[in-house]
Amino acid sequence: MWFTIAIGYCVVCWLIALAMTRVLAPQFVARAQELGISLPAFQLGSIVIAPIAMPLILWAVARMLWTRARRLRELRHCLKTVREYEFAKVNSLYLAEPIRLLFERHTPALFQLSFELIGDYRMKSQPVEVHDRIFLSDDGETLSTISAVLGRGGVSMTSILSDGTCVHTSSVKNPKPERTVEPIDQLCLTFLPGVSVEEQFHHHQGAVREQCTTQGSGVITQHPDQFREVLVYDQRIFNRWRFRKGDLPAEPPAPDLGTLNMAAFAA
Repeated sequence: MWFTIAIGYCVVCWLIALAMTRVLAPQFVARAQELGISLPAFQLGSIVIAPIAMPLILWAVARMLWTRARRLRELRHCLKTVREYEFAKVNSLYLAEPIRLLFERHTPALFQLSFELIGDYRMKSQPVEVHDRIFLSDDGETLSTISAVLGRGGVSMTSILSDGTCVHTSSVKNPKPERTVEPIDQLCLTFLPGVSVEEQFHHHQGAVREQCTTQGSGVITQHPDQFREVLVYDQRIFNRWRFRKGDLPAEPPAPDLGTLNMAAFAA
């Protein structure tokens, strides 16, 4: 009986290995070339040792799936958790390459639009790190950030009106386009994927002018040393809207326009 089980196990392993050598033929070719072995010999050897290697392969696959499932749980938890900004100053030279490349891709366009560089910051730490390069427009009305998260990111622009309305324009794709914003949210939210930074800025300025006319309010002039208060206010406005839409299980801290010290912000 045990001999039959062993033979059956070997046959199954050989068939799996044979299927893998057919499906993953390009990878097998590349590996065989690296080792200086002919492809048929490499494929035959892979099939022969399959009964010995299969437990290790299964262990590696199971471990990979478990790691991936744990990572997905962490990401889902982060999406449903309010994580306050850290504003930890960082040196971009020591950041991961995808973050540096994202910063370098969009920075020249913001400089051409006369934005002033404030600095590079780690906004949120593990398990999901977020890094921002922060700028302020020359008129002080728009704070812009190049945000990097999970190897991707985009440009965001934020202006705050004197009535507390937050005008936010992002270059990323809208993850939930079916959602609407109500006047109670004090949020004007626009997603513009695929446009240039210049086009995004012009659209943002138009949205600010439209909101000022509609609300009968003006734009708060921001100072470079008060970017933290502006970004925290923007985050809390956005999280309040997310809570109203059911994304957050607990009510987040309320936005407080008084934290912006409007007298100090005035031009």
